[in-house]
Amino acid sequence: MHRRSVPLLALLLLSLGVPTAASAAPSDRPPAADPRADSGSVPPALTPSIDPLLLFDPPEGLPGAPSFAGDPLLRAVLRAPGLDALGRRRLEAMGLGFRRTASGRRVQVGDQWLVEGRREDLRRAAEEGWPLRVGRPMDPRMAPTRVTGPEIGLEALTAAGAPPTALTGEGTAILDIDSDVDPLHPHLFHADGGAFPWLDVNGNGRLDLNIDGVDRDGDGDIASDEILRLLESWYWEYDYEQDELTYTGQDRGLTANADYLWLDLDGDGERGVGGAAGFTEDDPGYGEPIFVLDDVDGDGLGDPAERLLMLGTSRIRAVFAHDAVWRRGEGLVDYPVDPEGAVHGTGVLGILSGGPSRQTFRYPGLLPDVDLLLFAYRTLTDADMLTALAEAEDEEVDVVLHEYAWWQRNAMDGSDPVARAIDEQAAGDFVHVCPAGNLGGTGKHAVLPMVDGAVEFGLQVPESGAGGNFNQVLLELHVEDHRFLSCTLQPATGGPRALSFLGNGDPLDSGEALWSSVQRTDSGIWQHHLQAWHAADPTRTLEPGPWTVRCEGAFSGDVHAYAADNVTSWSRGVVLEDETDSSTLCWPAVADGCIAVGASAGRIPYYQADVPGQLKDYSSRGPRIFSERTIDIVAPTDAFAPKPRDEQNWWDAGPSEYQMFGGTSGAGPHVAAVAAQLKQAEPLATGLEVRD
Repeated sequence: MHRRSVPLLALLLLSLGVPTAASAAPSDRPPAADPRADSGSVPPALTPSIDPLLLFDPPEGLPGAPSFAGDPLLRAVLRAPGLDALGRRRLEAMGLGFRRTASGRRVQVGDQWLVEGRREDLRRAAEEGWPLRVGRPMDPRMAPTRVTGPEIGLEALTAAGAPPTALTGEGTAILDIDSDVDPLHPHLFHADGGAFPWLDVNGNGRLDLNIDGVDRDGDGDIASDEILRLLESWYWEYDYEQDELTYTGQDRGLTANADYLWLDLDGDGERGVGGAAGFTEDDPGYGEPIFVLDDVDGDGLGDPAERLLMLGTSRIRAVFAHDAVWRRGEGLVDYPVDPEGAVHGTGVLGILSGGPSRQTFRYPGLLPDVDLLLFAYRTLTDADMLTALAEAEDEEVDVVLHEYAWWQRNAMDGSDPVARAIDEQAAGDFVHVCPAGNLGGTGKHAVLPMVDGAVEFGLQVPESGAGGNFNQVLLELHVEDHRFLSCTLQPATGGPRALSFLGNGDPLDSGEALWSSVQRTDSGIWQHHLQAWHAADPTRTLEPGPWTVRCEGAFSGDVHAYAADNVTSWSRGVVLEDETDSSTLCWPAVADGCIAVGASAGRIPYYQADVPGQLKDYSSRGPRIFSERTIDIVAPTDAFAPKPRDEQNWWDAGPSEYQMFGGTSGAGPHVAAVAAQLKQAEPLATGLEVRD
């Protein structure tokens, strides 16, 4: 069978303006000369990539396009590896400016920059070989994937399919390696259980809850078990003008594009769902009948001519957990969900696919027809991850989405077993999408050079607080081609302790235990691991204050340090002095075969004054340690996604609730969805071809 060439995939992405690794590849043609440029200053030789909004003249008001009225300044993402001061001056001479953060720093992530200029200036730069993508406007009052989908070119890719095969994910499958999922959330069902008229009992021309109903038995009357009840979706709304988030909870009446309707067959006042309530795989929606209103005219009232669509088939093919599998048609209805543990996976799958109608539903998923699978990890071990990858092969999925990230106890150079397995699969049929992590601003990474044969890292152990007791500190030092001859730990109090890197060390004066070890990765990186903790009394905290680690060795070069503690993950806790967000790319995104995904601001300001399209402060960044491997693409985050039913983690959740789902975890499913579209279009493409 003939495999299409890589450039076709790259050109498909480039035609949509999506930044890719291929868009930054060197070109054989020299850049066009510019007499205004300084002598010897030329832009990087880049493969031409012209955004359709620059190449063509779209009509004013085009959905998903900015307004060009009045010749405004437009913001665009520039992919420019190796861009130096001379190159920046050349762009500025062309009329482009570099956007800056509040602190005055140029907005940059890896080799991507945020620039602004008039449309004609941007077009001229694009024609000279600078790959630019114009930022699209975002309406924060709309469903998130209606906003974030166009940002990644998803709608354009969907329309690119040759009729009748639109690129909706049909025939493809995505495996999400994640914490857990609630497969009974109504968001995760297709509205394929049939279309039903409803009876206007009181004849007022609109749908009235607890009065009108569905004549299931066809006798012309509405019995008590045929009356339509409301299953409200709780969600947040963002008021762009007031810059306010408002929680929309109970007792507001029917919202046709967000709520569900159901029939109370047993009269107990609560919708029964799942095997525990006596339902089986043969029951549509795995419970009492549940519908959405096909609000064709969008007035939210429910006209007599508009039908009810019943939820039927699960969007989830299988869930792997507890060394077992629950399949659609084979026990998925009985899956023992942990509501609190399922927050992450439910949100990710809901962004990938979900919502009964992408046309009328408020919070639709990205791909209506993709098959979903989830591997629920219990521990972040090589065994868990390799098992998940083996399951991916058995299930013949197209995309593996790695919704986990870590920066300790794993090789950060992409040479560990999981990374090697990812690389091997990516060279074949599998696309691997790996969120980069959220280490930005956490103070958990520093890099210092060896000076006169020594390096010294300082770290601050905080006082215990509401988050818990800081009774464990982990520190890893990564050195290329060499190991330290000796290291010494100086706690906040007491005397120094020599680190043997041979396991247990001498107890500290205040009673903490020490562990230190060293290993060499397959690529020649020496990984020195240090751990201090209260082994006997987990309620005690380590001595707060400044700690230092000094190491000596007969070599030069940089040393990377990564810190962690038992209280925080993506926030500040134990922090390193001389912290930097550079090289915070986490495992497994460090694997060569991964599409490493950073997070950009999507629909609304969240946590800080975001600018749509700008890198999130918390997003991890490249490059990988001792390597040029970096973030492959950034994608929008902060989409709205479903929460598990009755989840009790932050507040009592209802049977259908939606929350903002941020972090690089929220960016990951956006990229996975586009990858699935490309696999639908090019089934024989390898993972690396899709990535590139």
